[in-house]
Amino acid sequence: MLLKNLWPNKGIILNDLKRFNWIGIIYTLLLFFAIPLQIIMHLNKLEERIHYLSNPFQPLFYFQGEIVKFFILIIPVLTAIFLLRYLQEKRSVDMVHALPLTRVTLYTSHVVAGTLLLVVPVLLTGLLSWITLSAYNLETYYALIDIVQWAGTIILLSLTIFLFALFVGMVTGTSVAQGVLTYITLFLPVGLTVLLLSNVEHLLYGFQAQYYMQDGRMLEYFTPFVRLFELRDGNMLGTAEIVAYLLAMVILFVLTILAYNKRKSEAATQAIAFDFLKPIFKYGVTFCTMLLGGLYFWDIQNDFRWAIFGYIVGSLFGYIVAEIILQKSLKVLASLKNYLVYLLIMAALLAGLEADIFGYERKVPPVDQVEQLYIGEGGYFTYVRWRDGAEEQSFITKKENIEKVVQLHEAIIKNKEDNQNKQSYYNLTFAYQLKNGQTLYREYAIPKEEYEQYQKPIYEAIEYKQMHFAIFNVDEQELEKIVFEPQGLSRTVLITEPAHIHEVVTILRQETERESYEQMKDEIQPWAYIKLWRLVDVTSPEMTYRYGVDMTFQIDGKESYEVMHLSWKKHYHELEQWLREKGYWQDARILPEDIAYARVVKIGKERDWVDPKLLPGIDISKQDELEVCLQQLLGRPQTAESQNESYRIAFYNRNDEAILSGFLEPQSVPFLREHFSTQ
Repeated sequence: MLLKNLWPNKGIILNDLKRFNWIGIIYTLLLFFAIPLQIIMHLNKLEERIHYLSNPFQPLFYFQGEIVKFFILIIPVLTAIFLLRYLQEKRSVDMVHALPLTRVTLYTSHVVAGTLLLVVPVLLTGLLSWITLSAYNLETYYALIDIVQWAGTIILLSLTIFLFALFVGMVTGTSVAQGVLTYITLFLPVGLTVLLLSNVEHLLYGFQAQYYMQDGRMLEYFTPFVRLFELRDGNMLGTAEIVAYLLAMVILFVLTILAYNKRKSEAATQAIAFDFLKPIFKYGVTFCTMLLGGLYFWDIQNDFRWAIFGYIVGSLFGYIVAEIILQKSLKVLASLKNYLVYLLIMAALLAGLEADIFGYERKVPPVDQVEQLYIGEGGYFTYVRWRDGAEEQSFITKKENIEKVVQLHEAIIKNKEDNQNKQSYYNLTFAYQLKNGQTLYREYAIPKEEYEQYQKPIYEAIEYKQMHFAIFNVDEQELEKIVFEPQGLSRTVLITEPAHIHEVVTILRQETERESYEQMKDEIQPWAYIKLWRLVDVTSPEMTYRYGVDMTFQIDGKESYEVMHLSWKKHYHELEQWLREKGYWQDARILPEDIAYARVVKIGKERDWVDPKLLPGIDISKQDELEVCLQQLLGRPQTAESQNESYRIAFYNRNDEAILSGFLEPQSVPFLREHFSTQ
């Protein structure tokens, strides 16, 4: 009997196709304009596009993909809304249900009609794409398998969204609510997760929402809504995902049949068709608006009291709106007593989180349970770049270094209130890999220069330097050349001799190992930027983060190179001595002989850049004084960040052109104080 009911009715299918064939026609035209026509239009620009894209049509799904993705989000939902339109009006639902057909038959017939409206345009587009491929000999750029993958992905995702929209249509009583709730619930898993984690980040010291949202890229798998926009070459649907979507379609199909059989005809025009779903809808809306309101005031005011205000205002707003929708009346004040109960429960939950009843904030792993750890500045994305970019990751593993990190971590937690009241911050990340296989991740915004006593021994440890300095991950055998680009000059030094390349890399490692914490933190401009060029077999220039640091691809002639960017710091004296001995020194850095004079002004209110020639000051032309200024030149040429940066300086060449500028601290250039004191 059930199988007989599941069999669709031909008359209903034909009627649906006759009434809504315009959906299929429009969908076909949209896909045709987005894929086959675009391929044909790009045939005349192939040479131009190949110049910067190795394959202008790969992956086929990504080619004009953003447009197609919006079609997948819109067309299936519209199709579901129109097919179930009769359910949302009392007159039409009574008439249709008076037909000698069961609800199951009606539903399966609509499913078949909707499937035809959604699938046939995709198949036609795929066929046209294949004809284009054959007619213009485009096998070099895409193949039949790419078309099959493109069509299969679209059909799978669009049918999943279509069935989901049909299910939502069964639990709502208006077409508007069906459309709105379909998109809300599709986005809800991601939106609610982001809202929850973002609020918890404010409530728990050390919690980093980004780590839980992006680590493992789990959020994109929560819903086709997000997964759709993450589809690209190398990240298409896997077998497990395809199975999951097929399973979801079966579940949605069955749930919708159950809902249809339970649905009353009187549900038409009601926002929610089933009574037991109304509290879920009401408190779901209240909870989401509460999180949104609290987060808004957290971010605007950065104050817990304002966040409380946001939680109350947001939840009250959401509760009233939900009641108005459900009751279809503005007279909802009588139901506010239930809101007060909700508010008390949320207040208790909030107080528990704020009091850290789960011990999250206080948790620091015992040293003997730590296998290895990462510590670094820059926040979550710096951590990810190090974790995913380094070919061979370096960790802190020595017990004495782990103990120092744990001591720093404990000091930060102990001074939580003080840290949160300071104005100048930077982010410090801790990622412990424990012996039980788990990772404990914490991130703190801490005041600058507040924890130097703890950080100095950690930062000067060789393990820390091997973790953060790219020079330790370079294979000098792979380097083709090293280029020194001195500050302020257009000349460069090119080193291609393998023995010299090996010596430069070795010296840079030794210099880095000897660096003190203070030298690592100083902001003195380097003498030159150093580029390490490695020949690579890549034709598409793009940014990369190999070794955990910024790398660029550059084309030199017909060859592609990966270029690592380092600096010749002014305390690298061994490197300077080597450059002198090999005869590179004269061209590797700016010299006093390159400078006609320097203009120095003592700044007051002019913290931002003003041409020194427009301010009262002195000119320096003595070679020894120019050398002292060059040695101490700070790396910020535009804006002074510290009150100690009292002297702005600009260096000019023989043509009176400014070639280098920056700031000087008074204690680093005593003769400047004498100059200005005599004026």
